[in-house]
Amino acid sequence: MVVQRFESMLENAQFNKIESNLPRMRMFYRVYSDRVYIFHVCDAREGMFFDRSSYQKMIRQIQEEFFQKGFFQIQILSVIFTADMKKARELADSGEAVWIVDTLCNRLMIYESQPSDFMGIREYFERMLSEAPVEKPLKKKNRYISLCNSGIVIINVLIFFWLEAKGNTENAYYMIEHGAMYVPYMVNHGQMYRLFTAMWLHFGFEHLSSNMFSLLLLGDNLERAVGKGKYILIYLLSGLGASMCSFLYNFITASYAVAAGASGAIFGVIGALFYVVIKNHGKLEDMTIFRLGILIVYILYTGITTPGIDNAAHIGGLVIGVLLAILLYQGREGEVNER
Repeated sequence: MVVQRFESMLENAQFNKIESNLPRMRMFYRVYSDRVYIFHVCDAREGMFFDRSSYQKMIRQIQEEFFQKGFFQIQILSVIFTADMKKARELADSGEAVWIVDTLCNRLMIYESQPSDFMGIREYFERMLSEAPVEKPLKKKNRYISLCNSGIVIINVLIFFWLEAKGNTENAYYMIEHGAMYVPYMVNHGQMYRLFTAMWLHFGFEHLSSNMFSLLLLGDNLERAVGKGKYILIYLLSGLGASMCSFLYNFITASYAVAAGASGAIFGVIGALFYVVIKNHGKLEDMTIFRLGILIVYILYTGITTPGIDNAAHIGGLVIGVLLAILLYQGREGEVNER
């Protein structure tokens, strides 16, 4: 493939390779005296995975990394392989040194403001492009349906309808019998298992549907970002932590309400997603930091102003979700890591 050919050409020219945290981005550098020359190779054939501001931030990070290594004269040229020439042109106008390779025709695009050559490599590069077969455009990967998140939704729905078939899920005494949180039973009889079982119970269909709709809307994004195992860990630990916050609040205030629902775990998902979106420069798939921030403010406000809402669980789950994401999510910032 054309990207691999270019990288092999650089390695044959004695350039040192540096991997980044982004799998479609690599750096190749050579040192002459006290000056370092860097090729910043971006494989964007599946679609551009950063915008102009993110790109400029990555260039600053690369410069800082080499500055810390003792280099004060740093020259960087980004070589971006893409079929999306419109977005590529925006990067070429960013003020940074950028060459664009149109992968639909293996053509090197050098715009007016860009360097006409870099370390004498242009001639060899264009010859290599002319000899390389034109590849078929890579299809964008479909966002898969997140199996773990869907499975959690299905479990909640099945438990609800099983309980509803046997009795009335809006009856507090019935829900206590089947695992809802109730502080006197937990303190007097040591029934701390209710911290877990209450996560899977809901008071009526409206309670269930609102929670499951939120989980379907947001959980898929988080699972794709962090992976299945970490997603399950975030969901379960956030739910348990939210239940513990609810238990402590009710115990301290002697407000012994019957509590149940997946909302604490869902708030954990929201908190984790908020952190992940921040780490991805304010956008993840179709989710932006602005949209998510508005959603968080709205649901917290609704919870505070609506009677019967377990705000201790909501706020606790949200905070725990953020903390878990900080611990578990490595991010896709594109920092330079030498290997």
